[in-house]
Amino acid sequence: IHHNEVGFMDYYVAYMYYTDSVSFKNNTVMQRRGSLTTANMYPMYMYYTNANVENNKFDLETIYYGFYMYYFGDTVTGFNRIVNNELRSSFGSSSYGYGMYLSSYNFADILHNSFYLKGVYQYNYGLYMGSTQYATRIKNNIFHMAGTTVNNYPIYIGSTSYLNTVEMGGNCYYN
Repeated sequence: IHHNEVGFMDYYVAYMYYTDSVSFKNNTVMQRRGSLTTANMYPMYMYYTNANVENNKFDLETIYYGFYMYYFGDTVTGFNRIVNNELRSSFGSSSYGYGMYLSSYNFADILHNSFYLKGVYQYNYGLYMGSTQYATRIKNNIFHMAGTTVNNYPIYIGSTSYLNTVEMGGNCYYN
């Protein structure tokens, strides 16, 4: 999926469920504005998926998860890439909001991405690591949290043991 302008999305931009060798590059995605806008959008949903998501711009009204990754990548096909993407959005009207949610065994390069997230949920997270990551590199990203919510967290790591095989550096966290 390359070089597209996608507009008026409501729930999923890309729903990848048990997929392999997906390439989502150089796309511009805009969400519908106004009273018809959903507050539970998942722009990039990746569940048991191998994919490269590169050079995309997401200009969204409200999201629940920006990038949702569960068992993203494997050791056979090599690193999956989330590289040079821009995500601008507010969080909708629920209790939790996530810019990038990593759960369970992700093998990925997450490099040079920018997240500008305006928090209106009770708890807002730029980067959320909820369980063990394997061979994941998270480098040179920007996680900017704006808004008046008290519980804005540019980064949340559930346990330091999750970082055993994660390489992090050069990231900018702003609240």
